[in-house]
Amino acid sequence: MLLGRLSSIGALVTISVLVTGCWSPDPTEPVPIVVPTPVATEVAPATPVVTKAAATSVATTTPPVPQLALPVVIERPGDVTQLSVSGGTFVGDSTHEYAIAYHPQSHLFYADGWYAHYFNGTNAVLAYSKDGTEFTRRSRLNHVPVAYGQAAYFVDGHLHVVYPDSNGMKIFVRRGTVDQGSVSIGAPREVVDMENSFMAKVPSLIFDAKGVPHIVFSSLEGVTTGGSRWRAWMAHATSKDMSAWSEPTAFVDLLSPTMEAGASTSGVFVGDDLVIVYEVLNKFFVITDMSTDSPSLTDTFKGTHDYAMVVDGDRLHVVYHGEVEGGSGAMAYRTWSRSTGWSERMFLGRASPHHTALALDNAGNVWVFYGERRSVQVRVLRSGADQFEAARCPIETLEPDLASHAWLNAAAGRENTSEVGLLWIELPSEKWNVRFRTFTLDEVMALPTCAA
Repeated sequence: MLLGRLSSIGALVTISVLVTGCWSPDPTEPVPIVVPTPVATEVAPATPVVTKAAATSVATTTPPVPQLALPVVIERPGDVTQLSVSGGTFVGDSTHEYAIAYHPQSHLFYADGWYAHYFNGTNAVLAYSKDGTEFTRRSRLNHVPVAYGQAAYFVDGHLHVVYPDSNGMKIFVRRGTVDQGSVSIGAPREVVDMENSFMAKVPSLIFDAKGVPHIVFSSLEGVTTGGSRWRAWMAHATSKDMSAWSEPTAFVDLLSPTMEAGASTSGVFVGDDLVIVYEVLNKFFVITDMSTDSPSLTDTFKGTHDYAMVVDGDRLHVVYHGEVEGGSGAMAYRTWSRSTGWSERMFLGRASPHHTALALDNAGNVWVFYGERRSVQVRVLRSGADQFEAARCPIETLEPDLASHAWLNAAAGRENTSEVGLLWIELPSEKWNVRFRTFTLDEVMALPTCAA
């Protein structure tokens, strides 16, 4: 079992590196404090940690009946074109900037039209547009109050939703179907209960070759000596209806003298190979062999959850914010396969935190979106090519609509086309707007290259 091998990978280290984070606990509800045991300065294996005594999972005997997701009322602004040079389509608004957080997660997919997932400040919402020109149907996906950091995936014809509760203690999954914007969704499954707040953070769903879902997430605790304990966890479904799950097991376990609020983890299957990614302590790590006790890739990291992955057959494409000369951040690109290993790092352009998106279109082209809040850039690696096209700047936002970050999330569009969709964030008034636009390769290549 994969999880059996995960137990040898945990590491407990102490290092004095400051990480700038974006997790902002309520000051009236302090982060849990734990008393650490003595820690060696060298990396040492850690025993897997479970949240409670292991219990035998029992599958439900009565399959849940899918229910129609409740509609969500959206206060549509009068001027939905806003002042963006790009225009774009209004998807929905939110009282929270993290409406499409986080970058490694899925918030956009194409089925019988475009479906965009976002957090409106209260609920996880799925909006629908037949052709991307207008989003008209919006459905609530959660059953309890939620925090930001939810995600929606479309796998093998099914919608899969994952979300933490508002305390960051529990994680739920739901599976359903979509039909021209109508969402039929099954009962929620509680798959993780960490029993303390802030212990279930930034969950991602990943699916193996048999379609079995795995969940990857992280936890954060304060320690009495100062700083924090950060762990990365994994669990997987043990029943076809997803009613039974394994106990979560920690595969990374470390102490830091700072509050590792900006750290996170995700993963993907490349064929039968499980690849795990995590960023913490200003470092970016990738584990490509779960039977070993060390990552196959370690690099500097300058973003805040700024990384993403897509799989093309037996090849993995990875982007992340690396560090260039002078200490600033830039979008880095690499590939990996079992037969060839890691490619050399390629820097695509300078980027600021919270500006990362990656998509593989249905013609085999790789799209990398990055930049900063005023100007979102894109570079495309054509199918079969070994060099990216020059950067284009398809999204330019004017001062009245600027948010602190554009965030970004991308996905492939219609079959047998080079179409991709992009989500980004603007702030034209007191609420953040989620906006959307589609591109094809020909459309983007017709744009002038970005000014130096």
